Amino acid sequence: MPWKPIDGERVFTFEYPFGGGGRAHSCAIRGRPGELIVLSPPCGLTDADFAEIEKQGRPVALVATNGYHHLGLPEWHRRYPEAKLYAPAKAAARIRKKHADLPAFQAMSTLSGVCPHDVVVYEPPGMRIPDVAARVATSKGWLWSFNDTVMNHPKLPPGLFGKVMKWTDSGPGFKVARFFTLIALNDKKAFKSWLLGELAKAPPALVVPSHGLPVLDADEAGHLPEMVERAI
Repeated sequence: MPWKPIDGERVFTFEYPFGGGGRAHSCAIRGRPGELIVLSPPCGLTDADFAEIEKQGRPVALVATNGYHHLGLPEWHRRYPEAKLYAPAKAAARIRKKHADLPAFQAMSTLSGVCPHDVVVYEPPGMRIPDVAARVATSKGWLWSFNDTVMNHPKLPPGLFGKVMKWTDSGPGFKVARFFTLIALNDKKAFKSWLLGELAKAPPALVVPSHGLPVLDADEAGHLPEMVERAI
């Protein structure tokens, strides 16, 4: 599938398959002039797919959004060897076991050095399983990108995974993925306080989850803080 512009100006998503019939989204963000920050680089791209996103800029930062979103890193590193790799420390350790030939990961704290002031990539506090989030200023308001913490599946997937989502009220629809936060958080209070504080500073008008459909309606996206209050 081609890259899709989400806000029409600086955020583009690419849907890709992974093992077991799942699908996920990568998010490419235009940062400083001529540069891209790529969250969860997708796997299986063609030369045409790469050429399409290169029209928006050259990737300078490849971000593994957690320790399980790593399949595309080798091919992106081969194509853009000058781009630096970033991941939370625990995620980086897991990925290194899967891809020993990749160069060293940079600390997430250093990523701000390649981001303009209106692009922020977060490593949230209070997480046993780290899961990156980001926010980007657009002409439509703040766009938030989430990895596994927030999802928007229009219908529940089949099998055990769908049952777990239903039991934990993680879907269908625009939801905090409680099946994930229940195991990922080791300090709920710290995480919840942090997320609500950041959402208050940058109220969401658009939400792009790695799993499910983008939330493009500002009214719907604006319900995210109350969803966090209820779910965590």
